[in-house]
Amino acid sequence: MDRLGFFKQGLSSVLDAASSIIGLKKAADSFVEVVDEALSNIKTDIGFHLPSIDSAIYAGGASVLENLAAIGYSTIEVGTYKNGKLHYKSPEELKELARKANIKITAAHLNHLLTEAEKEGAAMNEGATMNEGAEGSEADARSEEVAMSKEDNEWWLNAMAICKDLGCRYVTMSQFPENPDQATIARYAKYFNAIGQMATEQGMRFCFHPSQAELTKNEDSASIFEILAEQTDNDKVWFEIDTFEATEAATDVCKLLKQQDKRILLLHLHDYGVAGDSGKIDFDTIIKEGIQQGVADIFIEVRDFHLPAMNCIERSYYYVDNLPSIRY
Repeated sequence: MDRLGFFKQGLSSVLDAASSIIGLKKAADSFVEVVDEALSNIKTDIGFHLPSIDSAIYAGGASVLENLAAIGYSTIEVGTYKNGKLHYKSPEELKELARKANIKITAAHLNHLLTEAEKEGAAMNEGATMNEGAEGSEADARSEEVAMSKEDNEWWLNAMAICKDLGCRYVTMSQFPENPDQATIARYAKYFNAIGQMATEQGMRFCFHPSQAELTKNEDSASIFEILAEQTDNDKVWFEIDTFEATEAATDVCKLLKQQDKRILLLHLHDYGVAGDSGKIDFDTIIKEGIQQGVADIFIEVRDFHLPAMNCIERSYYYVDNLPSIRY
């Protein structure tokens, strides 16, 4: 039985017992209290970032997903999208593997940078807009029109349709140009807004996953992430924060969660190896703050394997699963 089924069955039993003891009306009056209490004890889902073991998925996807489910993982975040396939598998094949393993696909990493041709076209259109003397909202609207080319629009529509069919609630982009100037950052803010609008129309949310480079503060200006957060719309663009990348950038994740006012929807629980082994990252405090600030899903990510991959993945799960912040 899944957690929702367990909750419903338990709640039904509680209400039946209450009605027989204290009367139906009083039981009904106590319904909200019962729900609140039950919800406070539901276990937080722990997901896994599947690109961590992409080669294993390519070699034997069925056994990998079944092993993840046996460990206790209930959701996965997929990636490695190319030519309509994820992890070199068709959407139908991946969906069937997840169904057989009884594990849900809830998020996907989709990376598609603007091409140089698009940038040149955007610059030409912006120049034309300035020459025409457009001002204010009219100029903004014309600039928004060139945020994405027709080809890229089709790329995102196709990718999002696949992710929606897989059951994803979130699509995340984790790539960004190296050493961008202010104009490039502004261009990508518009690009992210356009992607976010598309995701919203598909019933999903678009998140940006900053790396150490985007999170690192400059001496004389804000970080790239801070600029993007300021220049993107908070009803179109959300964020996924990686604890390893943030630590490497000397960024306080808890402070970031508070500053972004519920725009951080996803967390990568990512250490320097097995989760918890380095002692450098306070996962429990981060998860607690994340719950307070509206984080919807957490995914364990492992990149540095000191032991066989599945051993590291299992040890990471057990460490996180036993944190006080992971509620039952």
